[in-house]
Amino acid sequence: MHIAADAHVTLRYAIALEADATPDCDADGQVTEFVWGRGQILPGLEAKLAGHADGERLDLVLPPAEAFGMHDPALELRVPFSDFPDNAREVLKPGMRFRGPHPVEAGKVVAFTVTELAGDEVVASGNHPLAGKTLRVACEVLAVRAATEEELAGGGCGSGGCGSCGSGECGNGACGSHEGHEHEHAEGEGCGSGGCGCH
Repeated sequence: MHIAADAHVTLRYAIALEADATPDCDADGQVTEFVWGRGQILPGLEAKLAGHADGERLDLVLPPAEAFGMHDPALELRVPFSDFPDNAREVLKPGMRFRGPHPVEAGKVVAFTVTELAGDEVVASGNHPLAGKTLRVACEVLAVRAATEEELAGGGCGSGGCGSCGSGECGNGACGSHEGHEHEHAEGEGCGSGGCGCH
């Protein structure tokens, strides 16, 4: 069977930055499972896996647009503590994530990660750590089969590899709102936490 819409794929992969040593999926690889065509892995990788079958190996280059996107300066924020709920100082710390509206693009929600607590401000980034980076991917298709009904109905998150969920916006937990900005945090949560630096 070849990889196509609604195929369940088991993939071993290793990822490196363009300037780093060549990735070796045999020595350093992680295994992930996903349903193809559901946006559960990096978009460029998903597209380039189409038509391949189990046992095939690929060495790929993913420019930023096909991986974690370009770095967006508008997503680097400094937010006063006073804009958060009263208990913000007790719960906000580096590494915590919350969701809020894009500072420029109306209607778009972004997952932000707190990077620093600086005086009376929270410094946060809505950019993925690998945004703006070209990635090299070495991978082997371990298995391809038809997805089960349960897998097809299972929703958006994959098993946690290779940029599962792409945007990294899984997880819940109300953190309050400020100036009309709804925020959520998911400390230690989120799909794809084990794959290629995702989340």
